[in-house]
Amino acid sequence: MTTYSSSEKTKNSLIEAAGQLIAELGLSNVSVRTIASLAKENIGTIHYHFGNKEGLFAEVINEVIQRWEAVPLEKELATLDLTNRTDQAIAIRRVVERMSQLIFSAQAPDWHRQVIYQVMQQPGILRDMFSHRVITPENQFTVELFQHIDPNLSYEQAYAHTLTIQSPLIVLADYQTAVLSELNQPGYNQEYITYLENILISQKQKFFDLPLV
Repeated sequence: MTTYSSSEKTKNSLIEAAGQLIAELGLSNVSVRTIASLAKENIGTIHYHFGNKEGLFAEVINEVIQRWEAVPLEKELATLDLTNRTDQAIAIRRVVERMSQLIFSAQAPDWHRQVIYQVMQQPGILRDMFSHRVITPENQFTVELFQHIDPNLSYEQAYAHTLTIQSPLIVLADYQTAVLSELNQPGYNQEYITYLENILISQKQKFFDLPLV
């Protein structure tokens, strides 16, 4: 009889395998047979634990989403007075550092960041799921932050500022292989990530004439 622990191990193996394959090949190029082979599990275990391939993919995305939901941006900014210029500068730092840490955390496998790119390229339930639970609330709070900093900003302008602090981090994640090839490095080290964070933070603080904190 299958025990709870072995059942969970099987589920986790399938999620890990599916995540790696989605990140490498894209959603439409991953088969249940390939997933089962990489996970060293029977194809039937996919149907048993997840119902079908789509159910497994949803769990892959849910695992990534849960990391983001565990440290909500709203909570990160809750202790700050967003009418205060110093706190506004601190808020920008927290937004950038939180996103960077979530994307490049050494505690999360590489596919956690790479699978997001694959999901966002293909319209459907999975993209809607990630957008609803992560992207929309993240952008809402960041746009509101920039509108606190400059009340004259339109939504479109505040969203443009949001994109300019997110995009470099996303590019580093999505095009990791190409970037690391240019850097001639096997992986991103924390010193490089911190350097990039500080560039993004100081650029935005200077743009809005905020304290450099």
